[in-house]
Amino acid sequence: MRKIRLLGLVLVAGIVPAMAGTLYKWTDPNGVVQYTETPPPGGTPYSTVGKPPKPAEDPARTMQQLRDKVEQATQQDQAAEQPAEQPPQDRKELYARNCELARKNLQVLEGDSDVVVTGKGGNKTVLDAAQRKAHIAQTQKEIQFYCDQPQP
Repeated sequence: MRKIRLLGLVLVAGIVPAMAGTLYKWTDPNGVVQYTETPPPGGTPYSTVGKPPKPAEDPARTMQQLRDKVEQATQQDQAAEQPAEQPPQDRKELYARNCELARKNLQVLEGDSDVVVTGKGGNKTVLDAAQRKAHIAQTQKEIQFYCDQPQP
C-alpha cells in the first residue's frame, strides 16, 4: 500500500510542476480521486488544491530521491510480508492445537446435528449434504497434515 502512495507522489511530483493554475480535486462516480485544471461536472463536490510549488532546481535529483523512497518502501513491504521463522517448540504446539481442532471439527461434521458455518461478513449458513461432505474431506486433509505427519 505504501508503494502505491509513493508511486502516486512520484507521478504528482512529475505532473504538478508542469501545471500553472488552480487544481481541482474531486472523486468521480467510480470512487477514483481526480485532479484537473477545470472544475468537475456540475453538482460534484470538489476542493481546490491551489497553485503548485515551483519546480525543484534539479528535477532529475528530485525524481531520483522519490525513486529511492519508493524502492526503500518496496523493500520494507517485502520484508514485512515474509513471515518470521517460528521456533520449533512454537510450531509443535501450533500443530498439536490444529490437530485437536481438526479432530473436533470432524466429530461435529460426522455427527447427526445440523452444522452451521459463519462466512465472511458474519453470514451464517447451515451446510447441506454436499457442503458437509466437502468440509469432511477438507478436515480429513487437515488431520493428515497436522496429526499424521512427524511434527517439524
